[in-house]
Parts: sequence; C-alpha cells; structure tokens
Amino acid sequence: MIKTILVLLGVVLLAFAADAKVAVTDKAATHKSKLLEVDVHYPVTGRPAIDKLLADYARDRMAEVTAADAASDPGHTYSVHLAYRVTRNDDKFFAVFFTGDEYTGGAHPNPFEESFVFLMPDGARVFLPELVDGARGMSSLSNLAIADLTKRFLAKPDDAMTTADWIKTGTTPAQLAQTAFEWNPNALVLHFGAYAVAPYAAGRQDVRLPMSAIAGITRPDPRASAASFDCAKAASAIEKAVCADAALARLDRRVAEAYARKRESDFNPKARLAALEEQRAWLKARNQSCATADAVCLSKSYQRRMTALQANP
Repeated sequence: MIKTILVLLGVVLLAFAADAKVAVTDKAATHKSKLLEVDVHYPVTGRPAIDKLLADYARDRMAEVTAADAASDPGHTYSVHLAYRVTRNDDKFFAVFFTGDEYTGGAHPNPFEESFVFLMPDGARVFLPELVDGARGMSSLSNLAIADLTKRFLAKPDDAMTTADWIKTGTTPAQLAQTAFEWNPNALVLHFGAYAVAPYAAGRQDVRLPMSAIAGITRPDPRASAASFDCAKAASAIEKAVCADAALARLDRRVAEAYARKRESDFNPKARLAALEEQRAWLKARNQSCATADAVCLSKSYQRRMTALQANP
C-alpha cells in the first residue's frame, strides 16, 4: 500500500514538473524592400507579464530601424534581424536569450544581445545582481570574468588581440549588470558582445562559470531587495526604506550602476571629478527632500536622477 502511494506520488510530481514548463509559440515580423529588411522573431508564452516585456523589446528593436531613415540613405538597405532561443524552462525560471543585428549605415551591421530571466510561476523579471549577492556578488563575478579572459587572451602577450585594461573596463560590476547572460541550472554564462572586452574582429566572447564556482554568492531568494549597498548594514531611515521595497532597491542599484558607467567611460580627471560632485549633490538633495523616507518621494528622486544620467552618459 505504501509503495503504491509512493509510486502515485511520483507520477503526480512528474506531471507537475511537466506542467511547469511554459508553452512557447514563435511570433514573427518580416518585411523586405529596397530600403528596409526586417526579420524579427520573439516568443509568445500566454503569460501576460512575460509576453509584454518580450514583445516590447522586439518592437523597440524594430523602431530603431525605419523606412524613413533608410530613405535618407538610398545607397544602402537598412535592416534589423532578431532571433532567440529559450535557455531555461522549468518550475523555477523561464529564460530567453536574444541575438540580432541592425544596419543603419557604416562599415558593417551592429550586433546586439539581450537576456530575459523570469521567476516562475508569476513571471517577474529578475536581473543578474538579484541572482547573485548584490554588490559583493557582482564584484566576485567581475574578478572571475577577468581571470578567464586574461588567461584566454593574454597568455601570449605578443599575439594578444586585446589588453588588460580593455578586459578590466568591460567587466566592471556596472558593465556586467548590463551584459547579456544565461542562468542555467549548472552554469552562469556571460556573453560579452563585440567591442566589450576585445576588438570587433575577436567576435563575441563567452565566459562560462559553473554554479559550483559561484555557489558562495548566489542568493537563495532573488525576489529579495538588492540595493547598491549591503542591506544588512542599512543604517539611515532612507537606507532602510530602500531595502524594505524591492522596487526601490532596484532603482537605487540602477542609478548607482549608471553613475559608475558614466565615470568609468570618461578618462578625463576633471570630468570624473565633476561626475562625482554631481552624484554627491543629488544624494544630498535626495536626503533633504525625502527626509521622511517616503517611498513615493524616493522613487521620484531616483527616476529623475536616472533620467539625468541617461541624458548625459
């Protein structure tokens, strides 16, 4: 009797595992003329939270290449191509990895990549700093990526296609936060696109990190707040308010990442100092205007700062 119950329980669990997979249908948008070529594909799952983000991404890529723009350059055919593969589909995660290229003039098409990782069953999108242990985890990933790429490219310095500085610049925690990746059951794969860590001729570079190598930095709960600072050490009322709200924590982290990329991309000491002073001035203004640690006030402050950083990268 007990054996029969265990067998039936196993059947139920197998059925649940099978049902946990998301059914995927391919959606395509195509167009071909003398001015414009479009070949875009993206998945549809029947899950509104997931489908909206994926469809919006595909539309945004198409919007960057238009017939109106192509008409101003009749010597070339503008184009956008977008393909995808489902990299994970189980009861914990659903993930899609996009690859594509667009041509809007120039020597060659510009390749691009993007990754989407969703928590199941609700389909909430999650980002790399939320999968690893925030700033500490991203710093560890940066060191691991540098070590892998250095061994690959710089083992023979005379034949190297890149430099240590190039690798370091392309693998900072802030850069990794916007690097396409795969979160597989057995490994994290970082996909560095053209120019990220080496010249265009070197092509895309992938760094594969086994889950066993990053076990010490993976977060047991990716839904928990992941701010730009250690929430376990939150001291001020504002820091505690940020850590108490996962959406606010994400805003805090994104502002910090955008600011870091701005400073990292400018090698002019005066410009870097000006960026630092600007960030400090914003933090002071945030603390004064949101002294009561009101979530709405903080959200608006972060959004204004992000807009400013994006307007002046």
